Amino acid sequence: DILKTLNHPHIVQFYGHFVDAEGLYSLYMEFCEGGDLSEVIKQFYERSERIDEITIWNYFEQITDALSYCHGTGIIHRDIKPENVFLNGYNKVKLGDFGLSKGPGKHQLTMAFAGTPQYMSPERLQGNQYDERSDIWSLGCLTYELCTLRQPFEGPKTMNQLRNMIINGQFAPISNGCSLSLKTIINQMLCKDVSGVSNNINIS
Repeated sequence: DILKTLNHPHIVQFYGHFVDAEGLYSLYMEFCEGGDLSEVIKQFYERSERIDEITIWNYFEQITDALSYCHGTGIIHRDIKPENVFLNGYNKVKLGDFGLSKGPGKHQLTMAFAGTPQYMSPERLQGNQYDERSDIWSLGCLTYELCTLRQPFEGPKTMNQLRNMIINGQFAPISNGCSLSLKTIINQMLCKDVSGVSNNINIS
C-alpha cells in the first residue's frame, strides 16, 4: 500500500495490481533490467575488482535522494540492503521492496521488529524505539559493502554474536583505496549511538 503512494525518480514505480480468477494478487511495477546491487557486488567480488568510487558516490547520492523523500513523508523503509536497490538500463538507482516499510508519521517512533539482521541498527536489534535514522545505519552498511565487497558485520555464527558485534560497533576499518571523505561518512552512518547518527548525517 505504501509503494502506491510514492512517486520519485529513484523509487521503483508502482503501476497497479490484478487479482486473477483464483484470487492470486499480482503487482505491476517498473522493470529494472540492471538487476540489483547485490548482483553488482557479487560480480566485482568474483572478478577480484573494486567498484570505482565515482560509481559508489553516484549510487549513494541517488539512494539518499530516495530516502530523503521517504523520510519527508514519514515513511521508514526498514529493509535497506543491496538486494532492495535496483538499477535500470541506464544505471539509475531504484529503491524497491517496501513490504516491510512503515509510515507512522514523521516524528513518531516505532518498536516493530522487521528487516534483515545484518543491516539492522543497534536500537532495532535491542528492541528499542527507532525512527528514520535506522535507515541511515542500514545505508551505512550498504555503502561499506560497496567499498569493501563484504558486509561490515560478517562472520558471526549465531544471532547473539551478530547482535553483539552490531551493538558494539565491531566492524573492520575500510583499508582499501576509498577516499577519506567516503570512509568518514560511512563511519558516521555506522555510529552505534542513534543520537550520533542524527547529529552527523543529514540526508535531506
